[in-house]
Amino acid sequence: MQNQTVPYITWLEARPAFKRAFEAQWAVFLAASIRYRNSTRGRSAVRAERTSCRKERTTQARRSAGDAQARTANSELSESYTNWSLFNDSPPPSARSIRRNEPHAHTAFAQIATARLDVRIDLAKYFDDDGTAGVFAAYAAGDNRIVTSDGARSRLALLPASTFKIANSIIALETGVVTDPDKDVFKWDGTVRNFPDWNRDHTLRSAIAASAVPVYQEIARRIGAERMKTYVDKLDYGSRDISGAPIDYFWLSGNLRISPLQQIEFLDRLRRGALPVSDRSQALTRDVLPVAKVGDAVIRSKSGLIAVDDKSPAGGGSATVGWLVGWAEKASTITVFALNLDIREPRHIASRMKLAQRQLSDLDAI
Repeated sequence: MQNQTVPYITWLEARPAFKRAFEAQWAVFLAASIRYRNSTRGRSAVRAERTSCRKERTTQARRSAGDAQARTANSELSESYTNWSLFNDSPPPSARSIRRNEPHAHTAFAQIATARLDVRIDLAKYFDDDGTAGVFAAYAAGDNRIVTSDGARSRLALLPASTFKIANSIIALETGVVTDPDKDVFKWDGTVRNFPDWNRDHTLRSAIAASAVPVYQEIARRIGAERMKTYVDKLDYGSRDISGAPIDYFWLSGNLRISPLQQIEFLDRLRRGALPVSDRSQALTRDVLPVAKVGDAVIRSKSGLIAVDDKSPAGGGSATVGWLVGWAEKASTITVFALNLDIREPRHIASRMKLAQRQLSDLDAI
């Protein structure tokens, strides 16, 4: 279905029930954004950001011409505050986060932060037809637009579960906990768990493919709480809060939260090599992500199941919500996406990739 303005409005006008649902959902979305911007926290964030950017521009003006890109980024970040507040519960990244020793940091947020959000409620039919509820959001690189099936749920932050393995892999490579994703071996500890693929030795590549929780728990322990916190902050990953659970559990049952829109923002920076870590760590992480081929397209993605850990029963039957995040590559078109859905029946675990492919196909992304 073409997402052209006039035909879509005509389609909506011909369906009063859909129109009412759309208007109600849009009103909730706008109200939430306005409440934040009008709140004490929101007004304080705006004042602080304006003050910060004024000071930063003054400082940057005294620097050499080599800092010209950073000065431009400061202005972009300040001007994009309104759109950023639509996509994030936290204020936008401060201009002070732009450092000379953080490669590409000055362009890290510009693309997503200024993108507009288009709600297409027709995309929600895929969840309805499968007997569940969820959200799908997608960003076509260079389109300056994020399409989502549900504006409110696309901003709802949840536990990242095993989608955090992407960030964990980056941090492991950056800190030297893993030096080679194909040669460094993590020995099985001999504990028989309910997921057979976990009960063997793994490299980083095989561990992310099997979503082997015990391996990534060992990686997190070797990284340690201090370095983990430093890098979660540096990557600006979700809520950046690794408290509430041990170092080897915080992404499974702690306080760390991330929304679909934040997943897209993080993954787009990884895809572009714009995270404030080495190019090598980013390239290797992109390379180890599981790949699915669909016709002439390729999907690089990572799944996750909330309420599943190293003690869970086989098959993920304890799961409550399922994630699938990544990006699709079709010719020169790249579409970054995030999906989560309620696991109401065991079959919904497999529905994640199926529904993501259908919705990406609807957007002509695959």
